Amino acid sequence: MQSDNIKNIPIRDYLKNQGTYPAKEYSGYGMYRSPFRDERTPSFKVDYHLNLWHDFGSGEGGSIIDLVMKLDRCPFIDAIEQLRNFSFMPVKEEQHSLKLDYFCARHSSNKFGSALTDRNSSFSFHRNPEKNNGIILIEEKPLEHPRLLEYLQSRKIDLTIAREHCREVHYQTGGREYFAIGFANDAGGYEIRNPSFKGCIAPKDITHIRQDDRKE
Repeated sequence: MQSDNIKNIPIRDYLKNQGTYPAKEYSGYGMYRSPFRDERTPSFKVDYHLNLWHDFGSGEGGSIIDLVMKLDRCPFIDAIEQLRNFSFMPVKEEQHSLKLDYFCARHSSNKFGSALTDRNSSFSFHRNPEKNNGIILIEEKPLEHPRLLEYLQSRKIDLTIAREHCREVHYQTGGREYFAIGFANDAGGYEIRNPSFKGCIAPKDITHIRQDDRKE
């Protein structure tokens, strides 16, 4: 997801996921109590049509990227990464031998379907996957979410094979919920991947895939 597309993530949805709701709503915009300070009178405006925010108390404003940078006091690149992950978070009201990379590389349908670890991919991944050890499995189910199927298709991976070997995994890390493609191992753990994240759910182990007998 490019930065221009990230700017289209609704600020209202992002704030809702953070537990912040408008104090008053009008036609096309909402007035919030500023997330940057304690106040009784809402002075933080979110324009739903333009998808921009303005803090009348400080005079600051901008896109959702600017908002995340200010809320989390982080640089641009970290805000982009966080918003990429947010796009794969379920809405709150809706309640090492063989790895996923190898599986996807084997089942790419043509030369354009490179392995998911392709460094030239338009997606950005976490820089320190070895630190992704605080991941908690919430549920696993058949692979069906449109965003994940779209991602597999973009990598030229056969959906029939993907559904046979992979699951849709919902997990929690850092107090937030996400979902991804999960490739189970023999110990009950998963290698997980979505366009913006690569990691694993413990325990780590190998995966055996039983192949059908083939006649010569």
